Amino acid sequence: MILPVQNYEELIYQFDPATNGIDGWESSTNSSIFVTQDGLTLYGGDSPQISRIFLDLNPHYQVKVKMEFWLTQQKSPGQIIMQLDEIQVYTQSYDGLTMSKLKGPTPNGFYFDTIISQYPGKKRTSSIQIEVQGQTQCGIRTLQYYIERCPSGCDACDNFDYLACKKWRIFSLNFNQYLFSSLQGWATQFPWSTQQFNLCANCHFLQQNGIQYFGVLPPHKGIMLRFYRQFTIGVWNIQINGLKNIVQQPTGFFQGELIINDHIATNLFIEFGQGYIRDIELYYQLDDIYLNLEIRNCYSVINNDCVSCLDGWEFEEIQNECHPLCGNQMIQGLEECDDGNDIQNDGCYECKFKCDVNCTYCEFGKQYKCKECKAGYLQLNGYCYPHCGDGIQILGIEECDDGNSIPFDGCFNCTFQCQQNCIICFEGVCNQYCEEGFILMDSSCIPICGDGIITNLEECEDDNNIPYDGCYLCEFSCPLNCLECQNGYCLQCNTNYQLSSNNQCNIIEYKEFDDYNNDPQDGGHQFWVELDQVCRRLNQDTNSECSYFTQPKLLIQYKKMLWNKQYVTLTFSQPVKVGSNRMLFEEFTYSILNLPKSQYIIKTQSSQEISNSVKIIEHQLEIEIFKLLEFKPVLNINFPQEIINQYGFSFSKTYNTTLQIPTYLDEKQTYYSEIIQRVNRYALYSYGGVSSLMIIQGRYEILIEIINLLQFQNYLKYINVKFPQNLLLYFESYDLLSIEAMYQLLNIEQLEGVLLYKEFKESSGKFQFYKQNADLLSNLEWQIIQSSFYILLILLSIGTKKFILSNYFRTRIYTHLSQWKSNSGKEISIKFVLWFYKKCQQLIGVVDIFSKNGLKTILLANGWDLIFKGMLYLKYLLDNEFREIFSIVLALVLISFYIIFILNSNDLYPQNNLINYKNLKEKRLEVFKLGISFCFIVFLIFLESSEILQLGLISLINLMQLKLIYNYRKIIRSYVIQMAIQSSVLIFTLSSFIYIEEASKFINEDFKIKCGWLHMFLLSFGVLIEITSMIIEQIQYYFGMCNKKKHNNIQQDQFIIMNLII
Repeated sequence: MILPVQNYEELIYQFDPATNGIDGWESSTNSSIFVTQDGLTLYGGDSPQISRIFLDLNPHYQVKVKMEFWLTQQKSPGQIIMQLDEIQVYTQSYDGLTMSKLKGPTPNGFYFDTIISQYPGKKRTSSIQIEVQGQTQCGIRTLQYYIERCPSGCDACDNFDYLACKKWRIFSLNFNQYLFSSLQGWATQFPWSTQQFNLCANCHFLQQNGIQYFGVLPPHKGIMLRFYRQFTIGVWNIQINGLKNIVQQPTGFFQGELIINDHIATNLFIEFGQGYIRDIELYYQLDDIYLNLEIRNCYSVINNDCVSCLDGWEFEEIQNECHPLCGNQMIQGLEECDDGNDIQNDGCYECKFKCDVNCTYCEFGKQYKCKECKAGYLQLNGYCYPHCGDGIQILGIEECDDGNSIPFDGCFNCTFQCQQNCIICFEGVCNQYCEEGFILMDSSCIPICGDGIITNLEECEDDNNIPYDGCYLCEFSCPLNCLECQNGYCLQCNTNYQLSSNNQCNIIEYKEFDDYNNDPQDGGHQFWVELDQVCRRLNQDTNSECSYFTQPKLLIQYKKMLWNKQYVTLTFSQPVKVGSNRMLFEEFTYSILNLPKSQYIIKTQSSQEISNSVKIIEHQLEIEIFKLLEFKPVLNINFPQEIINQYGFSFSKTYNTTLQIPTYLDEKQTYYSEIIQRVNRYALYSYGGVSSLMIIQGRYEILIEIINLLQFQNYLKYINVKFPQNLLLYFESYDLLSIEAMYQLLNIEQLEGVLLYKEFKESSGKFQFYKQNADLLSNLEWQIIQSSFYILLILLSIGTKKFILSNYFRTRIYTHLSQWKSNSGKEISIKFVLWFYKKCQQLIGVVDIFSKNGLKTILLANGWDLIFKGMLYLKYLLDNEFREIFSIVLALVLISFYIIFILNSNDLYPQNNLINYKNLKEKRLEVFKLGISFCFIVFLIFLESSEILQLGLISLINLMQLKLIYNYRKIIRSYVIQMAIQSSVLIFTLSSFIYIEEASKFINEDFKIKCGWLHMFLLSFGVLIEITSMIIEQIQYYFGMCNKKKHNNIQQDQFIIMNLII
């Protein structure tokens, strides 16, 4: 007999990112498909970590991978690690020596490595993970995945031995999918869950311990159980038909195989002691008398035709195979269930698990359990039942469903019901007759009040409409000034009233007490206890005595709001304690009225917990709201238990306080705000580079222009209106202009406290919001550093100039050169002296920076800053200490200096006729700009309490500046650009009126945020257009200077050479 032995290598997957795309790969890094400069399409990136899983594989005993891996040479070594079925099968380091053995490089420096690896994997799913370390711009170009197939007709094998594998028959495959949605015929006593792992592309592992299986096997003489487990290394057990089988797990990821050769029982029970399981495969071994190598599960074969199948199997003539007999109540082969009937929607249909028609998610195991039902149904004990009262009518089962359980409203218990007191109705609507004493109106029976008939909906009938007579509108009513009554009869009158015989409450002569005088503020007045007074009367023969006592109060102080967070302080006016011996878990409860709890979080911080002893209690609340509101939210504070002071006086149990309307950005809006903020920061960095070039080139007027623009936009954030959150994020980019940012840039933050002793003086409004220090000496830290550096440069430049003039610009050096006899040596010396002469001239010219004009430039550049700091200090002046007196004098000197500079600038009004009109206009323009800056800062600081006046005057200042630019357009650099910048700022200030407090009544926060995007664009537009024009101007300036320098150098060299020769 010749057996058809056939094993072969099967290609199950071929990957090429150029044509396949991602194709099911998962990445735990930012891996992607990219194209190299050589035109190679790779999947990977910088140190990629990728994985993929392969499902529903044919029976096999080995897997193999062929891969083409591309990389570049790095400065430090890297490596690649490959894992098949979570077992490391390949690793390779890449250094200088290894790279030399690879194929390559390409013209752009890429190498590639052909990797082939294999692993004895046998389970019906397989996974691969590739991890690269220390490599950038690397990836897979091609990958092939192979399996070594078992011989034909085999369900499981260890090699290509046909006879050895033919004896095993597959019974069931469970948990071999990528993700699990049910227990697939297994059961557990507790709720089950799954966990995902990166190594198999985030596939599911069943996390639950103690999962169980019940089934019936065909006649057999052995079973084989294969499984795949991840987690603990060590010993655990699998229980089969009550016998424990010890399993030794040597690795974290373990492909297990349990064979029991002497198992003959057809009833099968399996229980896994541990969880984190997947890929459970169950095989059985036929008894020798049933074994047929040609037709599975066939009992008798004649001439290769099956005559009869095993018990529980039926023969299918077309395919000449034995299939499980569905409906015999035996689970065989690949059957999931067998309930012995053909009824649909009962949990098992055609031997496959199927949820009930009204169930959307169910589990199967020892018994069917529905976990989630359709809308209109209620899950109860694992089954779905119609849910009466949910407002959803189920046709054919419920006549109606009005969403309540109120009788006599037309629908009760999901069936139509006549309204109360209706005789004839249709579908719950009364349409003909009502009971006596009722009238039919709008399909409802309404009682007739005043007809003398007391119906079941009426309390009384007195045939009149007189109020306070005991019966009014057919309802019992209390007499006037009655506190408590029953059936119209008063039981207790209000304070200071007494009940008369005619059921009326009449006023009495006395009230709370009588102190026998009419003097106010003595504890009682006009028979009433006055505020903050405690009165008592010992007996009928004595007068009432009163004592002054301050009533206890809860003080609610609103502190501040930062974007969507608000801060409130709660303080008791007197020490308090709990009023009863029983302590509750919650002392206070907090809520926001008319707002779901999911839209806010309230965090509390208490100075100490309240108890049975008297204490001073203070609570700090942080209220964070995650939604834009059109109304001011109301904070509700409630005391679940009584709170009293030391004298036994209690507080009210409920307090309300109004919060501010929060500003809130969602994740998408915050992301875009941060992008605009970063763009503005990059622009500020560019300004720093251009400013450095301006200093080197000596173009200080442009430097002052840059500083004025940035300082002006920076100070706009101090306008005392409530900007939206996106605009506040934009203004944060101007923190780069602070001295703290310079310390952080130079990484010398620790020197900040050493260079100058600093004190913090509290400010208010927007200055307090930005934590702006009002102390003058602390704020002048940057100017002190500038002054020290300026003095150092003056001394250095003067010394350098004297040294050069005294040593090199003397006739002896030229006399020495003229005495050289060698013409070649003389020529080289002349060229050297020529170069050195030019450098010395440039070095001598540096001292001009520190002349009178240089000092003026530095003062103008610091004008905004010095005026702002001086004004800010004067506003928040409090103490009279020596430091404060010195600061006052310094602030007045600074401000007076700039005022005098504005009024008496040199040459603004020349006395002679020798006038350079261009220079005169330039000086006047500088003074006018400084004056406008002075007015802007005055309005910004001293008018912060009036939003409208402050904004109006600042807008007027911007309009004046726009007019100034137009008047001096002939001498202003880039006149059109300056007009555009100033116009954008003017639009910003004029439209900022929507942010004032009064506008909040008509404009919601959502509209303010949309306007904030517009304002961010306007301000960014001014910054970006200015830096762009300066960069273009610098490029043009550079090329112009190169051409001019080349021409001047030719003429100057000829002149110097002639002088040296002569």
